[in-house]
Amino acid sequence: MRAIFTVSTRGTVDHEEPFYAGQTRVLEMVASGAPLSDTLISIVRLLEAHAEGMVCSILLLGPNGKNVQHGAAPSLPEAYVRAVDGSPIGPRNGSCGTAMFLKQPVVVTDVMTDPLWADYREHAAICGFRACWSTPILSSQGNVLGSFAMYGKETRGPNPHEKHLIAVATHITGIAIERKLAEDAVREREARIRLAAEAGDVAFWSYYPAQNSVWMNEKGRAIYGFDPTQSLTREMLLAQVHPDDQAAVKEIFDRVCHSHEAFDTEHRLLLRYGKVRTVIMRGRCLHDESGALVEVTGVTIDISAQKQSELQLQVQREELTHLNRVALVGEMTASVAHELNQPLTALSNNASAGLRFLERGNVDPAFLREIFEDMVHDTRRAREVIRGVRAMARKDKGAARAVLDLNALIADTLRLVSTDIAMRESVVRTELDENLPQVEAAPVQMQQVMINLIMNALDATESVSARERRILINTHSNNGDVHVSVRDFGMGLPKDDEEKVFDHFFSTKPAGMGMGLTIVRSIIETHGGKISAENAPEGGALFSFHLPAVSKSNETEPLPGKSSDLIRDENNPSTRRFVPSSSAAHGV
Repeated sequence: MRAIFTVSTRGTVDHEEPFYAGQTRVLEMVASGAPLSDTLISIVRLLEAHAEGMVCSILLLGPNGKNVQHGAAPSLPEAYVRAVDGSPIGPRNGSCGTAMFLKQPVVVTDVMTDPLWADYREHAAICGFRACWSTPILSSQGNVLGSFAMYGKETRGPNPHEKHLIAVATHITGIAIERKLAEDAVREREARIRLAAEAGDVAFWSYYPAQNSVWMNEKGRAIYGFDPTQSLTREMLLAQVHPDDQAAVKEIFDRVCHSHEAFDTEHRLLLRYGKVRTVIMRGRCLHDESGALVEVTGVTIDISAQKQSELQLQVQREELTHLNRVALVGEMTASVAHELNQPLTALSNNASAGLRFLERGNVDPAFLREIFEDMVHDTRRAREVIRGVRAMARKDKGAARAVLDLNALIADTLRLVSTDIAMRESVVRTELDENLPQVEAAPVQMQQVMINLIMNALDATESVSARERRILINTHSNNGDVHVSVRDFGMGLPKDDEEKVFDHFFSTKPAGMGMGLTIVRSIIETHGGKISAENAPEGGALFSFHLPAVSKSNETEPLPGKSSDLIRDENNPSTRRFVPSSSAAHGV
């Protein structure tokens, strides 16, 4: 802080007391926040009254730090003030411009001959000035704020009495300017805070425990539903919190009031007429030297619009996911029909055989029991197919998760798309890790992921020869994650931009919507995983994703489900080749 002092004038007591009283009046103006222009004029007049024959002026350094601005010069001609205002500072720019540039006093005893006044002699001659002594006004940190100048009509330098006056003037002027700059900075900061609060729905508040009173800005009162002039208390603030969140918010508030920690909480406000706002409250406790709580100050940010947008986005994602599943069911119509036709045909055949045996009257109970057991098995099989189709087509907002064996889920998925694989004359090979850890995921959504990837792979291989229509599905574990990859041997992905296939509405298919892989990525990321796409070195595309594995202690029996027919490759026991179940039944 700048020290405030007074310097008495040399001479009689009659001269000292009026000057001391004048300093006091100026300092009172500074303390009371009087306009800076009025304060600077009072300083100039005080100095002129005690420096016989001298005219004084105060120049300020402009905001750009390169030019001077008029401060106060009540005794200077208006033409001279206009000529000097805005002139640059520099090493040869008059007494004041040079003093600001050098940060040191500049005494010119003859302005008519001194080179510093080359550009200003004409104006000085009109005013009748011959001498000018300028002293820089410095801040408490040593930065230039302006300059104080004395003009005389004699060619001479300042005497000791005048030097004292200049010291007092520059010191008091520095105090006045610094205070004005600080006030401007505070006002500017408050204006920015108000603007931010209004633009961002932010409430500023302070709680004073000694008086049990709460101060809150206008925007905050609007957020909380308080009247503009209503006196607020801590209890009133907490009463606006939603009843379901009140206990938690009160517990946090009480805890921080007994500690020095900051706090951050998200909760809801329940306002009049049942309106609910979602807010984030952040704050800090202020204590005195003895540790007693003095103030709790904080902000409350209204994030209701953001929450509403998130909910709407979630609804849109669920709608898109559902539409994608319905589209997949449409694509799988042939496979579904095939899967249903098998058990229904078997049911019909077994029922007909049973009837013929009954008509002949030659009924073997053991054989009839075997027929009925087959019918029960086929009925269950048809029910499983229908259940799978219904699950895929249903709007399942809950998306309940369970512990899954991805190997079994992949086998189930291959069974569902078996007819598509056969009709496209494709071969699907699987390399499944027999010790693959389980994952926690939504079964329908994970099946949706696998169907998308397999159907895309089938589409990708349509344009190649039948012998190249191969798809390889691999599973393995690594560093606590379960990895799954689907690789085709088709035309591959767009070069140098493989990840673009996950963008909304991007599709390499003529009739594609460009949403399938976007939804796949959303499902994988929602499950805490990540998916990537790349061109395989030997041609074709490789889609890989990984999910966090369930720890051994949390593993349970996987969800029950029927596995597809998987025939072990004789040449590679670890590799399996998928054969549609109808072919397997005929020994192919």
